[in-house]
Amino acid sequence: MANAIAAELNRAGWKAEAVKGIQLSQSSAAIAQTEKNRILLVTIRKWESDTYLNTELTVDVTLSVLDSNGKLLAAESYRSQKNLGGDFVNPVAHARKSVLAEFSKIFSDLLRRSTIVSALR
Repeated sequence: MANAIAAELNRAGWKAEAVKGIQLSQSSAAIAQTEKNRILLVTIRKWESDTYLNTELTVDVTLSVLDSNGKLLAAESYRSQKNLGGDFVNPVAHARKSVLAEFSKIFSDLLRRSTIVSALR
């Protein structure tokens, strides 16, 4: 997920790199160790998919933008529980495809929100 988000930011013209496994309490120290002026912290409280015939996805994520001092500049959350449909013949393949597509939609939406875009500038 971190690599995909960094790649999306780079495609949009930002200079981004993925740093994984940082907790919110560690974000100030992580920023201090880099020469970056912003950090985009992705907090995933829940990302769960369940497939029998149909795929259900439950998501609770927050994007937070912090400055070089660790001050919170903006935060946007997304929560949902969705039925992503199914495929009677190959439900596992459908789950992989539909969950990845939903991941792309969710994070593209969050990264385009005006509060996030403004805070990243």
